Amino acid sequence: MITDDVEMMQDDQMNSNDNQTNNLNNEDTDIIDRYGLDDYEDSSDDEQRNIIGGYGNLVQHDSNENDPYLEPDNQSDEESEAEDFNLNPNDNLLLAGRVQEDASSLEVHVYNENDNYIHHDVYLPAFPMCIEPISYSSKEETNCNWCAIGDMTPTISIWDNDVVNELEPLIRLKGHKDAVLDLSWNSKMTNILASASVDKTVHLWDLNTNKSIHKLKKFNDRVQSIQFNSEDEGKLLIGDCDGKISLVDCNALSIQNYSIANNEIEKVCWIPNSLHNFLASTDKGTIHLFDSRVKDEISNVQAHQDSVTDLTFSSASLFLSASADGDIKIWNLDSNNFKLIDTYKEVNVGKIFAIACNPDHPLIVAVGGDNKRKSIEIVDLSKVESGKLIFFFNLRH
Repeated sequence: MITDDVEMMQDDQMNSNDNQTNNLNNEDTDIIDRYGLDDYEDSSDDEQRNIIGGYGNLVQHDSNENDPYLEPDNQSDEESEAEDFNLNPNDNLLLAGRVQEDASSLEVHVYNENDNYIHHDVYLPAFPMCIEPISYSSKEETNCNWCAIGDMTPTISIWDNDVVNELEPLIRLKGHKDAVLDLSWNSKMTNILASASVDKTVHLWDLNTNKSIHKLKKFNDRVQSIQFNSEDEGKLLIGDCDGKISLVDCNALSIQNYSIANNEIEKVCWIPNSLHNFLASTDKGTIHLFDSRVKDEISNVQAHQDSVTDLTFSSASLFLSASADGDIKIWNLDSNNFKLIDTYKEVNVGKIFAIACNPDHPLIVAVGGDNKRKSIEIVDLSKVESGKLIFFFNLRH
């Protein structure tokens, strides 16, 4: 009995499935007849596009490039990035030493009238104190864009700015015993680099041999600022924290000394195109004018309320001072007198450590400070109303 009942149930189920299949087949036949799917495989590609869902009427062009109503995408993101990566004759390089928490780096920015962006950066092993562009190679390379970096260690490292993802410097100069505070490259004798240090010495380096060829050590305190004269390759200015300014004739190895009592020398710089006149700034906010042919200073001015950390010239008589008070001031040297032209207070980079004028556009100024959110600012002084470590330099081709 049980067997017979199971067989009867199986027969009923099979009959039911046959009926469902027949119904589905009838529905499929209706769909095939309605949309002409019997002929689908025989249709051309164009006919298929016009049949399915009616979307064929909306597709007028095989690609977007052929559609006159769409703007052509002639340049991919990769091509745009590649274009930015290539350096052009109207580009300036802006070098910035940056410290974020425990990480230090050298940023190589590209600046032109239309854009400003980071081209690449280099990891540095220690906190950078000074950066000096160098256009020299002992290998007689042309179009050389090197820079020397002094940091909190006694070692000076020289990097090639044209090389990306560089892990090690090209050259290491070893001779100091403490942190390197300033560097100056001799644009006339291009194999010579000078360095100043906390160890109270100044070294002259020969980049042909990467050796120190002379050490100046008669200083009572750390040496903070040095600069070669661009007109006379033998003259080197040196400023130390004892308030002493030394004018060294590197050829004759003779020294003239000047003093600003009870001050630390923050910055020394030659007036452009001058063999004899130079400026010195102090931690007391003063700026002093000297003539090497005269024993005493020519004049001075109380320029800022805090240390005058940097000086830069945009022309032979027009110069800018930057201060830890956060201000930039523009000055004119008129008959050896300081004339204040304007003051800019809204730079917003905190205490200003460095300032530099663009060599192609003297009123475009780069400013670096200690503001962690915004430590670098580029200011167009022609557009601004009154109210750490950066250098602009010409890209060499």
